[in-house]
Amino acid sequence: MCCHCCPGRLCCQPLFDSDERLMSTILADRPNDMYALPRRNASGHACLPTGLSCPDCDGVLGIVWEGQEHHPSFRCRVGHRFALTELLAAKEGRLENRLWAALVAVEEVVAVLHDIESDPHLMNCMGNGGRWRERIARGQRLAGRLRVLIENDQPIDLSAAPVSPPGAIPGRPGQ
Repeated sequence: MCCHCCPGRLCCQPLFDSDERLMSTILADRPNDMYALPRRNASGHACLPTGLSCPDCDGVLGIVWEGQEHHPSFRCRVGHRFALTELLAAKEGRLENRLWAALVAVEEVVAVLHDIESDPHLMNCMGNGGRWRERIARGQRLAGRLRVLIENDQPIDLSAAPVSPPGAIPGRPGQ
């Protein structure tokens, strides 16, 4: 259904005739993947958008290749700034936090469903059938897989990374 936000309903017209064609166009030169970093700009001074979100605010990160050695620095629209190693460390931390958040969310669904299962009044509110029991089992399996993923994940070791070059953009605003 059209949102009627534009004459001729162009907003509701697909740009491509299929999702497959859209994806093949987007990923034409890198099948089954996407670029996180744009190719280096010849001028080296323009801030180019990346395929990455800011670890602090989820805004789009831009990249600037700085200095003669073309060290990358990243910034988002609101001003969060990162050197390459800082960005990787922040992304690793965010990944771990999101994995734990997913695990907590699954475990909370399972806990609520266990409470429903143990209370006849709550089971009556859910209606007949064992759909909550099936979800408990699926949730427990999912939680187990998430725990294994979290326990087996090993973030990149940045302790041996070179120190940011002089003039590189350090950390977030206010630091």
